[in-house]
Amino acid sequence: MRDALTLQHLETYAAFRGDADGWARRGGSPAMEDRHWRRIDELLHGLHLVRCGLASPRYAARIEQRLQALTADEKVRDRLRSMAGDIA
Repeated sequence: MRDALTLQHLETYAAFRGDADGWARRGGSPAMEDRHWRRIDELLHGLHLVRCGLASPRYAARIEQRLQALTADEKVRDRLRSMAGDIA
């Protein structure tokens, strides 16, 4: 995917602790757009539900498909899985 999530997107997200408003108030960043933020939020939420056993098998498969489709490589997917584990 040409517009796939990268480690740089995840680093920006983590630097602002997922606070999109804070990121926007600071003027954003050239490599990150709202759509990237929304995709990260979507994937983290889904991965968290799967990890906690709160997702149906069908939903878990859908999240895995989205993860594959929206990320640049396995390093990004591993980082997202790790970030989802940190959600309280």
